[in-house]
Amino acid sequence: MNYSRILLLAGLLGLAACQPKTGSGSLSTPADTSPAVATVNGANITQNFFDQYIKAITGKPSSELTAEQRTQALDNLLRAEVVGQEAVK
Repeated sequence: MNYSRILLLAGLLGLAACQPKTGSGSLSTPADTSPAVATVNGANITQNFFDQYIKAITGKPSSELTAEQRTQALDNLLRAEVVGQEAVK
């Protein structure tokens, strides 16, 4: 993973930790009603957030990535959510 991706991930973690709780404590915006692509300890990672993350790190829409690339990106977000939850504790 290169430094720009590490910085982006750290920034996303920081933003997620600073967001007001919306009831689920999820990686999404309060108005985000898209379906959850994953849930970590009750916190949802929504499709819209996932698509924005993909666009930020690759410059491409998620539909242009291979299934393996999408899976790897989702795994990164899941790890980021776990780290963020631990940081809040």
